[in-house]
Amino acid sequence: MNLQSSLNHDFVRLLEKFLMQKPVRVELVPREKIRRILIICLPPRMGDLLLATPVFRAVRQNFPDAHLAVLTRSAHVSLLYGNRYLNELLVFYESWRNWSWLRLIHFMKRLRAKYDLTVVLNTVSHSLGGDLLAWYTRAQFILGPEYPLMPGSSSNFLYNLCAPYSEYEKHQTERYLDIVRYLDMDTADLSEAIHLSKDEKNNALEHLNAHGLRPEDLIVAIHLASETQEVWEIKKFVQAAKYFSARRQAKIVVFWDEPTRDLVEEFSNALPFFPTQVRGLSLREQAAVCYFCDVLICHDSDFMHLAAGVGTPLVALFGSRELHQWKPIGTQFLALRGDDGALATLELEDVINLAEKLIADYPKALRLEMDDFDISEEVLKDYLDILNTFDE
Repeated sequence: MNLQSSLNHDFVRLLEKFLMQKPVRVELVPREKIRRILIICLPPRMGDLLLATPVFRAVRQNFPDAHLAVLTRSAHVSLLYGNRYLNELLVFYESWRNWSWLRLIHFMKRLRAKYDLTVVLNTVSHSLGGDLLAWYTRAQFILGPEYPLMPGSSSNFLYNLCAPYSEYEKHQTERYLDIVRYLDMDTADLSEAIHLSKDEKNNALEHLNAHGLRPEDLIVAIHLASETQEVWEIKKFVQAAKYFSARRQAKIVVFWDEPTRDLVEEFSNALPFFPTQVRGLSLREQAAVCYFCDVLICHDSDFMHLAAGVGTPLVALFGSRELHQWKPIGTQFLALRGDDGALATLELEDVINLAEKLIADYPKALRLEMDDFDISEEVLKDYLDILNTFDE
């Protein structure tokens, strides 16, 4: 252990000595008196936040009249805009440059808004900052998991309700839900959720139209990026794009950002046609465009969860991480894992077959809701045509 780690552990032990909360027996929690709830969810990755969205659904279903707020990172907070289960969003800015004295004072006042219950969602790593924010709320009940522990501590001492930890290798959404299940909150719907507005969907239609794509087109989306060093061979992505373009007359859309420029150039230059490139959009704008795609082929990545949040069928390519813990939950989300975690062992034919299955089993016409749009005469005709084609 280096000096820095030793000092950190000493600080945590000191906090544990003076701030240890007295445990509360769960059966003594008066559910009828819980009217204001704050959920603190500060994972470093966007995908982990989306995996936690079923918790918001579970809390709302069990406390339909409660005021429900969520505190999350500024980098990801836009994903929760318009979330129908939430009443309020609190933003934690990662960089000190984004904090002013006025903003900090306002933030601290909102934390002290007389919450009856504060829930801390930790599953993979443990944030001391999140625990201290929960303690600062002065909520009567602070609920969190008994594990993982803060390094240097003997218990999660800032919670007075500790949800039991299961050694079984559960899906990460199940791990999040296990925390609120301790208070008998649960949901049957374990899907990730991004709630798009009518305007966002209409703007996505306009974006596609500007690139010559219409909603009735068969659109196959590809995302090349991976948060790890594990990537499927670009030539296999190219062959998949060629297949769907030639066999299904599909339009190929590739999502990318600056770090994947070289990969996208290699991919695009290897095709006999130029794919539609989607870049420079916000997270919600990307999600809205993805909503109109028939299927997505991607790595195990944050973008996988972005697409799952709007219900886009997808084939995810997994390397070292386990499918049963990280693949989005739902039959419209399929995945393949390489032998011994090696993506190079994944066969092109298997990926294509899964994508074809999703296109057949989940027609886009069934996912698009006409009443989600400002219906002009032209848009109405487009959707009637889609539905008529499906009926035939």
